[in-house]
Amino acid sequence: MKAHYQRPMGRWYLRPFYLFVYTLRELTAVFVLLYALVLLAGLAALAAGPEAWAGYRQALTHPLSIGLHVLILVAALYNSITWFMVAPKAMPAVFIGTRPLPGLLITLAHIVVFAIISVVTVVLAGAG
Repeated sequence: MKAHYQRPMGRWYLRPFYLFVYTLRELTAVFVLLYALVLLAGLAALAAGPEAWAGYRQALTHPLSIGLHVLILVAALYNSITWFMVAPKAMPAVFIGTRPLPGLLITLAHIVVFAIISVVTVVLAGAG
């Protein structure tokens, strides 16, 4: 009986480079999941009462928690920026007169709006 050929799949996500970048972006979903679990733990602590809430807030000041939050922030920023880089390819062409708007300008506009909304959110959260 003749054996069926099976193409080797080892480390396909490392070659070429664009697949590595894609795989890395998709991996950032794990960090979003971790942050969702942190927020759910906070909600459970809030529902459990003042002592549990104080313990949760104290746990957030631990260096490991701060490191995790920095890692999650970096992953979220990477994911956001790479998705903004895809925006010009995913959206219908935008024209100014008869000339199409450059993709770099669309990407930068997304990043600027994202930065403004992020700053406003942080300011509002800090004020409350």
